[in-house]
Amino acid sequence: MNDSPVGWCAWVLDKFYQWTDCERDGIRDVRNAVSWEKFLTNLSVYWFTDTISSAMHFYREQYLALRNGTGAAGKVEVPTGAGIFPQEILKSPRAWFERRFPLVHWTEHAAGGHFARWNSPKSSPAT
Repeated sequence: MNDSPVGWCAWVLDKFYQWTDCERDGIRDVRNAVSWEKFLTNLSVYWFTDTISSAMHFYREQYLALRNGTGAAGKVEVPTGAGIFPQEILKSPRAWFERRFPLVHWTEHAAGGHFARWNSPKSSPAT
């Protein structure tokens, strides 16, 4: 990911396209989800600090754990809240959260995806 700024930009743009709630009136456009300024700022932070590899490490570990059926060891002890968004890339049922975390807050939002705080900052819980 660190050898081509154009390749990096294309890859991130694709992730925002695929992982955000960017459809409006039947048209999918990243600009419906996040401003170009925020998108380019995010892109630049990872590029100029050369930190995309470390940021992606978490996703790789999760993928391997799911694929191998090992999962994360132990139960999390910290009180946990979950915000569930309809366009998230991985959806976990509430029962899974309750087995793994001391769940104290659960909110199902009406809009949003993987980048929900940018995509739908004023998203309200689904009714």
